[in-house]
Amino acid sequence: EIRSFLLDTSVLARMSAPLCSAVTGRPDAKVILDRLDRSNLFVVALDERRGWYRYHHLFAEVLRARLADGPPDHVVDLHRAASTWWEADGDRAEAIRHSLAAGDVERAAELIELSVPHLREARLDGTLRGWMDALPEWVFADRPVLNLGRVGSRMVTSETEGVSAMLDDVEAWLEPDAPSGDMVVHDHVELA
Repeated sequence: EIRSFLLDTSVLARMSAPLCSAVTGRPDAKVILDRLDRSNLFVVALDERRGWYRYHHLFAEVLRARLADGPPDHVVDLHRAASTWWEADGDRAEAIRHSLAAGDVERAAELIELSVPHLREARLDGTLRGWMDALPEWVFADRPVLNLGRVGSRMVTSETEGVSAMLDDVEAWLEPDAPSGDMVVHDHVELA
């Protein structure tokens, strides 16, 4: 019981009872976390109220290695559950991290698209760039918002190679019937 809980929650960088319940499907996560905390079993409290914990780094590595020996689909399911919980809790960064870990690039792309305005406003271009680089090229094909975010994250670092082609892809997506190379006018804004 405890071993299974430890393995399943090892995918989490930090954990709370509600998050652990969502990931493991166990309603007694609070009881188990309290027991682990009282027994000093490699958990570190992250706040005074003891609502958030993390595993000791070396212990977490051992647990993740053991978990990786099991069925790969199980690990994917754990990350998907964590992503869903974090999104509902309002932490898109963690939701994206777990979506990427699950290999669910479609969901990660959707979450990144929703995050682009905030990341640009907060000047978190490095974070945005890291997420963009983690996505396979094919995921950008039908996502102009994602492509524009990628363009912005590259322009901030003065990396202009390939940006023109990305912008052409966005323009083609916005005006699929327009002949290529022609000037397209949108509400008094010219796109070349």
